[in-house]
Amino acid sequence: MILRKLWVYLSILVVVAGIWAAMEFFFPKKSEDIKNQALFPGISSAKIVEIQWRRGADVIHLKKEGSWKIIQPISGPADSKVVEGILQTLNTLRWERKWSDPRQDLKEFGLDIPRWKILFLTQGKWFEIQVGNKTAVGNTCYIKISNSSDLFLIEEHLVKELDRDLSALNEKKIKEGP
Repeated sequence: MILRKLWVYLSILVVVAGIWAAMEFFFPKKSEDIKNQALFPGISSAKIVEIQWRRGADVIHLKKEGSWKIIQPISGPADSKVVEGILQTLNTLRWERKWSDPRQDLKEFGLDIPRWKILFLTQGKWFEIQVGNKTAVGNTCYIKISNSSDLFLIEEHLVKELDRDLSALNEKKIKEGP
C-alpha cells in the first residue's frame, strides 16, 4: 500500500516536472528581470545637448547653446520649462515590461514604421526611442530603443510627456503694447 502511494506521488512529480520543462523549452520567456528598470541607465539629463523629434519627413531639432534653441524647422528660443520637463522624463524613463525575443515581428507592435521617434545626444552619442502602437488593454505603448534589440512597454502618459510639437516647444513671450 505504501509502495503504491509512493509510485503515484513519484508519477505526479515526473508529470509536473515534464510540463515545467516543456514550458521552459518551447515557449520564449518575457523578460521581467527588474521591473521598472531605467531605459537609459547612467544618462544625466544635464549632459543632453541636442534633441530631435521625427514624424515622417517632419523634424524638430533643439540644441543647447547656453540655453535651449530651436534650430529646425524654424530658428528661435525654446521654452526652457517644457524642455526641462522632457529632459526629466528622459532621465527617469522606466519600462513596465520587456521582451527579449529577437524573432518578434515589429509590424505587430507598430514599430516597423514607428508613429514618431525622439533622438537625443549626450556625451557624443545619439540615443533613439521609436514609439509604436498603444496596447489593446491598459495605458501603455510599445517602444524600441537604439541600444537594445528588446521591445519595451512604457506608460502612455510618459509617451505624451515626450511627444511635443513645435508650438509646445516654442518660447512663449508676452508682447508689450505699442
